[in-house]
Amino acid sequence: GTVPRTFDLVQSSTVPATAETCVHYLLLDESAFERLGTRVKCNPPLRTRAHVEGLWARLSEGMIDLVTSDHSPYPLRVKDTDDVFDAWAGLSGAETLGALLYSEGVAAGRLTLGQFVSLLASRPAEVFGLDRKGRLDVGRDADFCLLDPTVEWTIEESALQCPSGWSAFQGHPVRGRVTGTWVRGICVYNGAHVIARPGTGQFVKPSR
Repeated sequence: GTVPRTFDLVQSSTVPATAETCVHYLLLDESAFERLGTRVKCNPPLRTRAHVEGLWARLSEGMIDLVTSDHSPYPLRVKDTDDVFDAWAGLSGAETLGALLYSEGVAAGRLTLGQFVSLLASRPAEVFGLDRKGRLDVGRDADFCLLDPTVEWTIEESALQCPSGWSAFQGHPVRGRVTGTWVRGICVYNGAHVIARPGTGQFVKPSR
């Protein structure tokens, strides 16, 4: 009925395997095609509501390591088509990933705040060998953001920075909003604008 447990056996063995899911697989099911048509074509395709709930269960059990965005910001001219096979596959989502996972996960009681941080920060840093990233600790970069859990807002395509100009989550109500972002101890976003100077960013080389 829900998500198969085959991967559970792989993770319990000596195989260095990880599991991830995208945020749209946690919020959308196959019924989204009735509203959005080929805009929500992605690989793998959206599944049933039972699969969605199964993924949430795996997240809460700690069986999924990462939640990602996919972020394929294709314009509507290659997404809107009468033939699903002609539509390009992929959804944009980098800009709304954190807000949606916090709102539907932590604020909804499906995830703890610690799990949220692990899925989006500490575990990805471990998996990709980013030793100075992912957590606040001595010897690591002071990367962090402040999130106000009380703010309620609605995702609006017109307010997003993504050049595709559309979002599968248009009109979706969200609770919790980032009010500031720091990179290596430098404030780069003040809740309204990016204030970092050009050249502030640095290439991060994986340790493995």
